[in-house]
Amino acid sequence: MKRYDMKRKIAAALALAMLSGCMPFAALAEGEATPSEAQAVLIVPENAKGNEKKEEDIPTPLSDEGGKQGNVFVGASASYTDASADTASDGTISGSVEFSGAKMVVKLYKDGAQIDDRKLSQSGSFQFTELAPGSYALRFYFWGEGKLPPQKEIPVTIGCVENKGSSTDGNTGSGTDGNTGSSTEGNTGSGTDGNTGSGTDGNTGSGTDGNTSSGTGGADQEKKDSGSDVTPVYIDASFTATKAGSATAADGAISGSVNYTGEATVVVKLYSEADPQTEMEHKAIKKSGDSVSFTGLAAGNYRLDVHFYGVKTPEDSETITIGYEEGTPVTPDPAEKKITDASFTSTKASSDTAADGTIIGSVSYTGEATVVVKLYSEDDPQTKIEHKTIKTSGDSVSFTGLAAGDYR
Repeated sequence: MKRYDMKRKIAAALALAMLSGCMPFAALAEGEATPSEAQAVLIVPENAKGNEKKEEDIPTPLSDEGGKQGNVFVGASASYTDASADTASDGTISGSVEFSGAKMVVKLYKDGAQIDDRKLSQSGSFQFTELAPGSYALRFYFWGEGKLPPQKEIPVTIGCVENKGSSTDGNTGSGTDGNTGSSTEGNTGSGTDGNTGSGTDGNTGSGTDGNTSSGTGGADQEKKDSGSDVTPVYIDASFTATKAGSATAADGAISGSVNYTGEATVVVKLYSEADPQTEMEHKAIKKSGDSVSFTGLAAGNYRLDVHFYGVKTPEDSETITIGYEEGTPVTPDPAEKKITDASFTSTKASSDTAADGTIIGSVSYTGEATVVVKLYSEDDPQTKIEHKTIKTSGDSVSFTGLAAGDYR
């Protein structure tokens, strides 16, 4: 009887706990268990399941260098153009960045607040437009590292064209720290930060922010971006070729130098005539007059493009041919089928719209064979216009009814 009463009490307690929503709770096992043999059973609520911390939720650790492993920042540069007026918003900031790894985010700040950004998935150039005169800063971050220190920061100050000289730390004008004019911190006189002397923010002297002097922010600093005193200007380039040892040897070379003004890095890119869109190699020149050389080249035609670092359009392109040292002439086998010479000339069309131009030429070859001459237009180099056959070496062919243009 006592055991029966105890079971009734346990059942009542379980029902009360379930009705009151009190979870989890402990229950005594039924069956043959006695009060001294009671066991605790933990009931886990359904809404508590699935909240365990998973391994993939743990953030990926950063490398010792402060960035995620695999990210490499090489360098960045920037330049700007002034706004046309004090109230205009037509200034620009342009630049380039070289890196590998994750995406690069270039953030633009003005007066300490971010106002714009650019995202780059690979090394290349960027630009911010519609900027008013003022002080800006470019900060370079790898994607996902915005809370870490930037890889680089470049300060840029945009002035205005119509009021040249009024920029901060200027010389002639009304800019802050100026000298001749109504600038704050005194002009001609003995006031604090005056002009003639060595005082801070002076003009003629060695003071910081001076003009004709060695002071930071002086008037003679004409370079608009970071690092150089004068905007670089390309002058010329000269390259020469060294012959390969034979027609099949890859021991030819191209060497030369580039001249320019200002402080800048020049990149010389090498292309082959066989694949003019694919860069073979590039070399950097960091000082005007320095030379570069490309070695291990086979006989053939090459093109050299000269760029300022970060500028996509080349300043100059030069073509150069690498020949080869000729050995003992080989007498061709009369039976061998080999083209030895081909020569073609053109006759002009009578007008821009007329189709009465011609191309005439001949082909010389050894052996007995039929030669096919195919004509293509540069406008559609993949589609053949016409073809003619030559059955005897030295015979000629002609293509007529051609409009003015380039043909192959």
